[in-house]
Amino acid sequence: RGCDGVQKKKRMETKLPYDIFSQSARHFCEYVTDLYSCPQEYVVASMVLTVGVAMGKRARITDGQYTNYPNLFVALVGRSGINKSTPLTKCTLPLWKINRELLDAHKEDLQRVKAENKHIKAENKNRPAGDKIDFIEEPKEMRIIDMDTTPEKRNKILGAIDQSPHSFLICWDELPSLFKQFGRYNTNSEMEDMMTLYDNRHYIVSRKGDGTILIDNPVLSVSGTIQTGAIKLTFAREGMLINGFNPRWLFVYPDNTTIPMKEKKRTNPDAENWWQDFIIGRINKMQERLAPLQMTDDALDLYIDWCNQMRSVSNTLDENDIRQQYQAAVFSKMEIQCARWALISHFLSDSIDSDVIGIQEMNYSIRCMEYFKA
Repeated sequence: RGCDGVQKKKRMETKLPYDIFSQSARHFCEYVTDLYSCPQEYVVASMVLTVGVAMGKRARITDGQYTNYPNLFVALVGRSGINKSTPLTKCTLPLWKINRELLDAHKEDLQRVKAENKHIKAENKNRPAGDKIDFIEEPKEMRIIDMDTTPEKRNKILGAIDQSPHSFLICWDELPSLFKQFGRYNTNSEMEDMMTLYDNRHYIVSRKGDGTILIDNPVLSVSGTIQTGAIKLTFAREGMLINGFNPRWLFVYPDNTTIPMKEKKRTNPDAENWWQDFIIGRINKMQERLAPLQMTDDALDLYIDWCNQMRSVSNTLDENDIRQQYQAAVFSKMEIQCARWALISHFLSDSIDSDVIGIQEMNYSIRCMEYFKA
């Protein structure tokens, strides 16, 4: 209860803020919010998620001890009819365009390799056994976003993009469907796999028919929608309150859950084209960077002070009380989420040309984390 009190006292936002965004990015956020009469929080979170996926392994942030990539697990929570899916769909459209370009490029490469291997096969017929030409390995299919994918397919994609600059987003329309995957092999094992992927740790999977997949550099984001009434059935299953899985999620839950009335409105192609161009422009900017982004001294001081405030509260919590230890786990993972959110917000702001994460981005990220804590 003491920890709950701290949260209520510290909550700085009743809505997920977006004031750090560039003016054009703010206008796009307001455009989507108004056009679809949806909660602003869903649009802000979907924009941040999309930019993080687009930046992929090109973007990293370090506090001097740990390096983080811009991957997040985000759940959009709300009653049926409040319009959770549309903001996620509209904001991730640039990722689907990039996906199509990757798949088209793969198709061309595959056709070329097959033609060359056909030629090699014909030539090898006239060569002696010890002088055969090796066939060219077929290119792997690459993508950065998919829907309702299985663990097997997810692992293949992560293996294919392992040495590329890309990250991968699994975008579920209804998150409870994701959790149905957990019972296919071993419930705890699949959750542990996802926790490993969230932490960007080296990942090895060996399953019948797939062989062994080695993933040195996994950067996986997961997002989707969930109805308020399904939260307990989905996220309160056995073991999930103590194994560290839930604290890795950021839950976007608006205060206003009124279903909006239908109105006469029209899309603005210029606004939607701007968002696509914005994402591609940010990717092109990132191709010039090799090193992780550093925090400025004042940003790092602010970040450390905020982390230590949470750690001080966690040290007062009862180790034998599951509820209190769950809250301590949330605080612990929020340190990682704060760094990642600050990194992504850097690319949504006007500070894109800077090689450091400043105090403004860190302050913004901390305010967002206070929203999520509450």
